[in-house]
Amino acid sequence: MPNVHRQKGFDTLVGRAGDGRGARAAEARPSSITFRAPGRPATGTRSSGDFAPGATSHQGLRRPPKSAVDFVTRFNAQLGLARRDLDDKVDHMASDPGRFMTAMPALFFADVKGPWAVDAQLRATAAPQSLLVGDCHLGNLTTHPGPAGKTVWGWGDCDKSGVGRLDWDLDRLAAHIVISARASNKHFSGAAQAELVAALSQGYCLTLREFVATGLRPAGALTANELPPVLRDFVKAHRSQSQDDFIKNLAPHGEFPRSQQPSKAQRKEMVAALDAWATRLPADAPVRRPLKVLSLGVNRSVGGSNSGLDKYLVLVAPALDSDPPVALKFKEILPSAVSVGTGDLSQANAAQTMANTATLEGYRNPLAGYASVAGRSCTVEPMTANQAIVDPQGLGKSDFLALATSAGVALARSHLQSPSLDAAWLKTWLGEATTDAQATARLQQFATGYADQVEADTRELKKAD
Repeated sequence: MPNVHRQKGFDTLVGRAGDGRGARAAEARPSSITFRAPGRPATGTRSSGDFAPGATSHQGLRRPPKSAVDFVTRFNAQLGLARRDLDDKVDHMASDPGRFMTAMPALFFADVKGPWAVDAQLRATAAPQSLLVGDCHLGNLTTHPGPAGKTVWGWGDCDKSGVGRLDWDLDRLAAHIVISARASNKHFSGAAQAELVAALSQGYCLTLREFVATGLRPAGALTANELPPVLRDFVKAHRSQSQDDFIKNLAPHGEFPRSQQPSKAQRKEMVAALDAWATRLPADAPVRRPLKVLSLGVNRSVGGSNSGLDKYLVLVAPALDSDPPVALKFKEILPSAVSVGTGDLSQANAAQTMANTATLEGYRNPLAGYASVAGRSCTVEPMTANQAIVDPQGLGKSDFLALATSAGVALARSHLQSPSLDAAWLKTWLGEATTDAQATARLQQFATGYADQVEADTRELKKAD
């Protein structure tokens, strides 16, 4: 294990301190680390017939895999997707366990509240109820603009957030790390998978214990200087594109591509949504008043938990003529995976989601907001340059360990943004530091077992597809 994991102390741990409704129409250190854009499936994943063949016995499953297929079928039936979009989503899920897990966070929370509840509890005392990220997996850890425009690394997609037990987020992230390690072309052994989960647990627990000891809440995301070298270089390498160049690639000649042009009815709905969003803008929002719309577009989410839902794209004039146009994304969202857990889109609450996001990230962009488009609840977020995700597929062991530790730190930091989560409550739950080893062992057991469950579920969905 690299020194960043052997050394004691919080600072050394982290270095230094992501239908049926009509026509829709830098210089980086040489290493194994690569990146992909947020929302895109990981490259190099194994085919559905290749994942972990014979590697797990599946003896410890807590429910039959067919129940997952039934859940997915019921969930998807509520979305109102066109047949082609629905087929594409199911095919995507059935192709790979990582894709299955990231596409259906609601199933995970049904499991940890039901057949996997005992395994999911990591300590003798039940974990505090607090605000959770909800869809914890490595693909939702991104580089993105933070306070004062500084590029930071942390949770970049909290639209499945809700109130639940703290260890549920940690459980989900640990299981995804194991699934990612099994899919890696580096052929991580079971012992190496356990070591990755231990690194995650160490990063998480030490961050919480630092808060318990000092009472000081850290920032929600990590800056480059707070990360281990491989991630520090990654952040520095992905803050070089100008916003002007980003906008030119997104909307060449100031217009979204012809393939993304909305229908007349969609345009009317989008303009109404823009007007509603604008009424809630703070005074420092960097857009021209009154709004000047430059271009409208629409495309569809592909691959993740929002697969098949629409994203409405807007280009508006900036407050200063010298700045590039402002790009916005109005994204149809699902209900909270933590507290609702269904595909009933009428239960989605973008206003609450954006409030949760601001809390978990510890920062609210003045352009962030919410609106309703065609009766669907949508989050509104600025689209910015230099957002990237570390792709774990090609990571060597030391780099993956650094990623796992930092992911634990980032998760703890997001949890600590909730003012209701106080030091006394956490101290009671954590207990003595000597109990961390046992909690880590339980996390390793859960992550391995749940990864087995997801693999079995994926095979069953492939058979049913």
